[in-house]
Amino acid sequence: TWALTTFTVRGVAPPKDFAEICAVASAILPPNHAAAIATAEPLGEVAFHRYPASRWRRYDKLRRFPAGIVPVGDSVASFNPTYGQGMTMSSIQAGHLRRVLGSGTTELA
Repeated sequence: TWALTTFTVRGVAPPKDFAEICAVASAILPPNHAAAIATAEPLGEVAFHRYPASRWRRYDKLRRFPAGIVPVGDSVASFNPTYGQGMTMSSIQAGHLRRVLGSGTTELA
């Protein structure tokens, strides 16, 4: 079983069905990969996901930061999942949090 993801940017229409996905694959992938996709049997219909915009929540701009809260991950910034940035940013933030907590400081903001 395979999962195949295609995506487009800047207003380019995504493939609407399996035939269009195969056409995209044949245009951009090595021939053996495109052939494997073309001979595959889809398990279901093409599913679409539209992500409106990445968002950065500017906690640093708050006049008064709430006590006892340490925002990390999507609560700080949410990214279009197509690019795989969210998990990377969350893991970097977790690493920073670990270092700060390990230092013994009580000032996290």
